[in-house]
Amino acid sequence: MGKHRIITLRNGTRVDMSTGEIISQGRPDYVHRPHRSFWERVGDGVRRVFSFLWSVVAFILAAIVFVWRAMGYIIMFGGLLGVVVTFISTWISDGFLSALVVGFIAFIVWSIAVGIASKLGMIDD
Repeated sequence: MGKHRIITLRNGTRVDMSTGEIISQGRPDYVHRPHRSFWERVGDGVRRVFSFLWSVVAFILAAIVFVWRAMGYIIMFGGLLGVVVTFISTWISDGFLSALVVGFIAFIVWSIAVGIASKLGMIDD
């Protein structure tokens, strides 16, 4: 290779012009922010804290509503599945007549539970 021509840019970056390689990185010119008073900075901090707290509260409320609804659907569909499983297992072990009695009792208990869940707003009517 021949002679290396090294130039220095305005921000202090040194560049080898024969290869285009940056030898040392200079410091960029930062545009200074306008000066803000102490109370403006305090207000920004308070605003950030309250927005963070509000987002946390909103997330918790959304999770509670979701879990509340999910519990309602678990009561509704899981309870119905429980009635069916109770009926079938009693039929296998004790016979059809016992299964009818036990299934009827389980259905009444399930309907009471679904009614309570509906009154509490867990299930949409």
